[in-house]
Amino acid sequence: MAGKSNRIFCWVAISGWLIMASGCTQTPIRPTVLTLHDYTYFKKHLSWLIEKEMREHQVKGLSIGLVDDQKIIWAKGFGYADEKTGKLAGPETVFKIGSVSKVITAVGLMQLVEQNQIELDNPIKTYLPDFNVINNYSNPITVRSLMTHHSGLPAGDMFLKNQDKNKSLETILDDLKNIHASFPVNYIYSYSNLAVELLGLLLQSRSKTDFNDYMQANIFEPLHMSDTSYFKNEHIKEKLAQGYDHGKPQTEEFWDRVVPSGSIYSTIHDMCKFIKMIHAGGRNGDDVILKQDSLREMFTPQNLQVKLDLDYHLGLNWFLSWPNLDYAGKVVWHTGGTRYFHSILAIMPKQKLGVIVLSNSSTGAVINRKIAEATLQLAHEIKTGKTPPPTKLKKPAGIKLSPGELEKYTGEYTVMDSGHVKIINKNNRLQCRIRNKKLNLVAHPEGLFSLQFNVLGIFPYVINNYQIGIKEWNNEIYIYHLDQKEGNKAIIGKKINKVHISDAWKKRLGKYKCLDKTYSAFQPELAMRNGFLLWNNQPLLPQDDTTAVIPGFERNYGGQTIKVATQNGAETILYLGLTYKKSVASHAEKNRK
Repeated sequence: MAGKSNRIFCWVAISGWLIMASGCTQTPIRPTVLTLHDYTYFKKHLSWLIEKEMREHQVKGLSIGLVDDQKIIWAKGFGYADEKTGKLAGPETVFKIGSVSKVITAVGLMQLVEQNQIELDNPIKTYLPDFNVINNYSNPITVRSLMTHHSGLPAGDMFLKNQDKNKSLETILDDLKNIHASFPVNYIYSYSNLAVELLGLLLQSRSKTDFNDYMQANIFEPLHMSDTSYFKNEHIKEKLAQGYDHGKPQTEEFWDRVVPSGSIYSTIHDMCKFIKMIHAGGRNGDDVILKQDSLREMFTPQNLQVKLDLDYHLGLNWFLSWPNLDYAGKVVWHTGGTRYFHSILAIMPKQKLGVIVLSNSSTGAVINRKIAEATLQLAHEIKTGKTPPPTKLKKPAGIKLSPGELEKYTGEYTVMDSGHVKIINKNNRLQCRIRNKKLNLVAHPEGLFSLQFNVLGIFPYVINNYQIGIKEWNNEIYIYHLDQKEGNKAIIGKKINKVHISDAWKKRLGKYKCLDKTYSAFQPELAMRNGFLLWNNQPLLPQDDTTAVIPGFERNYGGQTIKVATQNGAETILYLGLTYKKSVASHAEKNRK
């Protein structure tokens, strides 16, 4: 999501932050009783919070907007749009909104659903007959599955980084024809930019109108979003914020073309107009942008039948799970991120409260969600008088695992953001080994574990607000994470078994280079470690001497198939539709020779 930030790879960083974080300046004094509909304290408190978070995380510029029904309560900028020129961030500053673009694409698509041009449960091939993907599963990919990230298609991030300004939407069909579906339809939530690119092509095909022209005529112009565009034209350039990485200005040139999944430029004022349309049930004055029934469908959970999604609910291109705000009712939201720009849009449809946060720094994602959550909590209290329940982090009781449980949980795993992970039984306690790191797993009831590591190699420290669970579904062992602070729960890995590695695969060990010049920067390595074949640190399970599968759920890797082919008399590897050739042999292979 849009990306989940708390993953096993971050365990040590999270714990270090918990230990080292220090107190900040005094928060504004809160009135004993908040006056309904009086946002005076709200503005003071949020200004303090935003400035504090920006200092701590080196965010150079940030703009925020709060909408209550049809009124913009607050639209303000903090820090710099461009520090060098002294240009301050404000409500009219243009930012890249990244994947928040997806919800706008979804509105355009649902307009065509209303016109009976598209049926959500029809296979995408019904409308795009040239669509082909290597699919080893029986269920067809439908429009609905594309809109819920349950199509089984990979994320496809590398294709979106193609800087060819002449690349059109139609080329997505060529990108896909040699790509394997990662999972069956409706098997598990698997975020896919490629899916939304297909939706953009579908919209263009069924409307018989260029995608950009359609979005301008049917969404941006009726909503008077005059500072919103898919292109960095001269008007956008004049208002565009500079991107930063830890305080240093950076150049980001990706996506100077139409990318339905993430290339919109916009401002706080324009995005507030979009929020007001949602609050008005799809209307903007006398103009009907979208019917209320369509919005209701977009905000209805679509994946309740998918067991591996656990408690994570999704609508049609909207996320619906925000546990810390459950007390206030439904929240629909989406985040967005490019390399140096980050965004979050969150709306409470029942209360008609919405917030948009845009920032121009690589670290912006760290603070955007926290700011959006604080905004909605306080605004909801001021509008309804209902205070959020106190947050209590439970310190779970430790238990001793039985010999059977120890045996069940030990083994080899593939885990998101970590690749190959090994869990061993050390003195009747579980220990997790991630590359060169060691973490003890403190057992709790119901298959939950806290993470423990030794500070300075001496002092044990347990991270109680972030836990993992190990559970069996359909005769397979899965790892999921549970963030007690945010309440999120999601599958992040699964147990895998070693398979025989033939000499044919061992001879291929080494570094590889993509033969497509557009993606020549991608130079993965085929290696062996602890008896596992690894492709770019992801476990690879050979099916035979020329085919292998990457197990697990890692973005752009999980479920993908690697094939060996011959080109001009030399072996090549086909992965995600691209061809790779060995550039440097491994030490083991050099020694074999």
